[in-house]
Amino acid sequence: MMVVLRSWLREIRERPSVTLLSLIILACLLLGCELGLYEGAKLWETSAKASAQSLANSAASAFVINFDLSNAPISALQNIIQVDAISESPATWSSLSSYLAKIITGLSALYSFKVIQILPNGVDSLILPPGVADADLGINLLTFGSGDEAHLTSQLWPGDVVIGPGYFHSGGWGVNIIRSIFVDKAVDMAALQLPTNVNASAFAVQQLSINPAGQWWGFILSDLDLSSLLNGTDPSLSRLNADYDYILWQPGTYSNPGSPTYNPNASRVNIAFVGRSSLNDPITVPVNVSHGNSWYLDVQPKNAAGWRPSWELPLFISMPFLCIILSLLVLSHSIEHSKHSRLLRALLPDNLISMYSSSILEPNSLQMMRSSSIDSSAFLIMDVKQQKRIQEMVEGTTADTILNVVGKLMEGHMPPIEEVVAIRQAIEQRRDLYAAPAVLKANVERNLSEDVANYVTLMTLDTSMKVDARVNLTEDAGKQQLLNKEQESFVTTVSDYEILLNTTSSDNIQAILSVACNDFKFDVRKLRDATNDHALPILALYILTVDTQVASDLNLNLQKLSSYLNAIEAQYNSNPYHNKTHAADVLQMLHVIVKLSLSQHGFAATPLSKLAYVIAALVHDVDHAGVNNDFLINSRDPLAIVHNDRSPMESHHCHQAFSLLYTEGSDFTASLSTADQRAFRSQVIDLVLATDMKQHFNILSQFTTSTRLTNIRFDAAKEGHQWKAQKPVDKVDEGMPDSVALNNCEIQEHCASQEGNSNFKDDGDAGQGPLRILHHRPISANKVAQAPSYTPKNEGESLIGMQVALKVADIGSIFRPLPVALRSIEGLEQEFFLQGDKEKARGMPVTPLFDRAKIGASKAQKGFIDFIAMPLLSSFARVFPECEPLLHQLIKNYGPLSSLGESGDVNAQ
Repeated sequence: MMVVLRSWLREIRERPSVTLLSLIILACLLLGCELGLYEGAKLWETSAKASAQSLANSAASAFVINFDLSNAPISALQNIIQVDAISESPATWSSLSSYLAKIITGLSALYSFKVIQILPNGVDSLILPPGVADADLGINLLTFGSGDEAHLTSQLWPGDVVIGPGYFHSGGWGVNIIRSIFVDKAVDMAALQLPTNVNASAFAVQQLSINPAGQWWGFILSDLDLSSLLNGTDPSLSRLNADYDYILWQPGTYSNPGSPTYNPNASRVNIAFVGRSSLNDPITVPVNVSHGNSWYLDVQPKNAAGWRPSWELPLFISMPFLCIILSLLVLSHSIEHSKHSRLLRALLPDNLISMYSSSILEPNSLQMMRSSSIDSSAFLIMDVKQQKRIQEMVEGTTADTILNVVGKLMEGHMPPIEEVVAIRQAIEQRRDLYAAPAVLKANVERNLSEDVANYVTLMTLDTSMKVDARVNLTEDAGKQQLLNKEQESFVTTVSDYEILLNTTSSDNIQAILSVACNDFKFDVRKLRDATNDHALPILALYILTVDTQVASDLNLNLQKLSSYLNAIEAQYNSNPYHNKTHAADVLQMLHVIVKLSLSQHGFAATPLSKLAYVIAALVHDVDHAGVNNDFLINSRDPLAIVHNDRSPMESHHCHQAFSLLYTEGSDFTASLSTADQRAFRSQVIDLVLATDMKQHFNILSQFTTSTRLTNIRFDAAKEGHQWKAQKPVDKVDEGMPDSVALNNCEIQEHCASQEGNSNFKDDGDAGQGPLRILHHRPISANKVAQAPSYTPKNEGESLIGMQVALKVADIGSIFRPLPVALRSIEGLEQEFFLQGDKEKARGMPVTPLFDRAKIGASKAQKGFIDFIAMPLLSSFARVFPECEPLLHQLIKNYGPLSSLGESGDVNAQ
């Protein structure tokens, strides 16, 4: 513990700022918790008082109701006296008293009165039950005691006078209730023969001012027993006993029922209480027992805290300690993070930190997400094996392992010793950090047949095949001309630009070009047939002058540009696959990918970078010899010798491209600054060299690593974004691809009848009516809906993204509709067979799947998709979800293309 404490103190001394967050949190917690505790207790108090108020009101109402019911005998006797007085032959007092005695005896069994006294003319003449208070017979109430008739009479009407409570002369405890009885004014009072009272006449006259319509008859007095209040058993108030102390009191009172001396100066007299006799913070409700005589009920909780919650004080005391503990935990985390950051700064090179900014040192900045995870419907419909295979393809590199270790360190966890050992071995053996994982070859061999596994391995992993040193390497005379091929002059009496301009001015070709620049499913054969096999230069010129306007932005010389495009086209050989049609296909696919997706993420943001990717796609296979790099290396071809066996064919493409560019009449970049020319050349070379399949896993690993190092993980499902980059505005004809019109794009359009124009119809479509044609370019194609997503942080990330995009476009034929994919595979297979023929003629080992006597490249499609195409495209679509339609198409093609290995017949599909 002391060691940890000393470590903390040392870190705090060296970096005092680590305490800032914990201090802020401590202050916020203390302020917030104490304020919240106070407000919570206050709310609790308000609620408790409201609840007690409601209960006290209910108890008071019940008490008043019961009190009024106890007065029912007085009301009954009053009614008898008043009715008898107005009868035709009213009874005299002597006969009436015996009748009243019987009535009172019957009522005594039902009501809780102790004594009822009847006082005609104010003289106590009848007391029931007998023997209880007989000593009071004959008392003149008008002169009894203090004789304070003035106060007494002031309260006789219109209600009762309640005197007490107190102890009765006859025993017991309660209140005296006195009611003044009035009879009709027409009654002959003498005929009633009431007891004589010399004071009665004057008193009766006084009562006329109170009740002018009647005559005063006398009083009825009742002793109401309230002893249940003293022991807390009163049925009305007992509901308060469980949780509350209460006091029933009145302001000012009569001293006692036996001596009705009123004391109006008494501020408060307690009638009864349960619990404490003094309450410091009660709620008070009125108890209106009679007119002009209100009692009050004070209620307060029994617990010592009163209305405040019992948990307030313990929490108020303990809360600061809890806040301190939480702030210490935050301080611990801050100190550990500081220590890890210092460790990482010591371990990581400065250029890596500067490349990814200081955010790489923050906890969880390297999200431990799987590099190949795709949040898309396309990925979800793959089977489990496909998903697992994709995960294996892009993980396991040394760079990926390093990121895992660094991520665990930043999260404060110890990385697995196996990963540390693997990194150490990779460093000691000087292995490429982005090289394909060792397990990849084993997975290929385990999942594919021997010849297909050898083909995939040779294409992407091995550098060469073992070759017999005695093979004849000089028979192919045509290959000796690869470096010395004479460049032709394309300058004619009519300029190249005018020829291309006249070609593209056709409405039909304009419409085809507009579709080509917006459709993933476009078949480049349509453009090839419509342009008399000049699709490549016409498409490139259209992109640079119309669809992107790069030519005008960079002030390019269009005559020189057109000459260069024609020169490049002429340098493409008539190979079955690597020909100018393939180049046009790649250019079209790359441009649509950039336009509909990458440009929305900050790629190809400048006219110069747009020019670079167009020219790179244009020249990426120029003067292709129809053989792969392994053949050039194994046959000791001059190209391999000149380029030191390192991507000889791709290096030759770059050599040819810039040799033609720098000839007289073709250098359209002359108007650019020296820095821009250098940047343009560098970008084109980097893009073209990336098409070497031997660099496939290295580039893919760099791409997944760079995107993983961002703090952004695009999740369309969670964010609720629905990406629909392709949606028909008005699909009049099924032959037109659905993606002619982009969602949310304003497009200049006109309709033209294309009936009978075979150059603009898909195979198998018949009976087409007028087509909706897109003229020129979408004027707001960049308005496709955007969402938070990956953007490159520097030129390195931008380059690797464009390299992967070109790689996707280079094999993009299998992402197109199945008929297009099958034609592409057929051409590739024929080109492989031609190389196999050359290998046989030279006595070289025939490359797997290159022997025309056996099943060719069609057999390898399942392995190619499983181990190359699907991992590449799925990783790409994860970062650029607008390209998911390509992934959907590949999954759709997967079954038919995989079955080619069973039939061996490309045309069978």
